[in-house]
Amino acid sequence: MPLTLVALALQAQEKAGDEEGEIDEFWCVFDVEWPALRLRRRHDGKHDKGLDSMVYMPKRHAAAERAAELDKRHLLNDTPFPDNNPSSGMHRLLKSVESHA
Repeated sequence: MPLTLVALALQAQEKAGDEEGEIDEFWCVFDVEWPALRLRRRHDGKHDKGLDSMVYMPKRHAAAERAAELDKRHLLNDTPFPDNNPSSGMHRLLKSVESHA
């Protein structure tokens, strides 16, 4: 469950802070849009949950741009979480990971 993941991340963040660790950020990644499997099947023809990185990695920046635009639209429409469906924060994770690479 997403709330369980968030609670565990907060515990890990507290522990890292107490121990003065070198961890700068904690992220929770989860997918609550499980019916999207039909859409994926139409895109790449796969029937399982595994992803082919050769297909999707080259498309990550375009997907991140679309997600950021969707965030802006939700902000303009005053549609906060959890009512901002569909939405994705993966563009923020991708930006963070790539900035630390």
